[in-house]
Amino acid sequence: MKSLFLAGVGAGLIVAAISANVPARTVTADRILDGDTAAAGGLRIRLTGYDAPEIFHPRCPAELALGLRAKARAAVLLHDAQITIVPCAGWNYGRACGTVPGLAATMIREGLAIPYDCRNSHCPHTPANAWCH
Repeated sequence: MKSLFLAGVGAGLIVAAISANVPARTVTADRILDGDTAAAGGLRIRLTGYDAPEIFHPRCPAELALGLRAKARAAVLLHDAQITIVPCAGWNYGRACGTVPGLAATMIREGLAIPYDCRNSHCPHTPANAWCH
């Protein structure tokens, strides 16, 4: 059991070392799909660090309204911004993950998103009452 654990740790370190040596790739969004998802060519990108209200499957009219405001604001903030593609913490509905300095903080500060921190291959569920009060 101990050797299996060490092999797993070793494999994880090798993957981390390989990832650390890959140069960062940046893209510019050509479409904003919602408040936390953009697209660049055929690549769909989940913007990290925050969760915006849903517009495709909202749980209430208030979520849809706020989601449309979040999408519009993200479009302004992402205009000509460089999105750095980063490793995803877990399954992300086929999207890549990307980060833009200051984007999450601005969306959260303006009340258009909540903090969303994925770690150790796990992403939290957004509470049902986050947007529908």
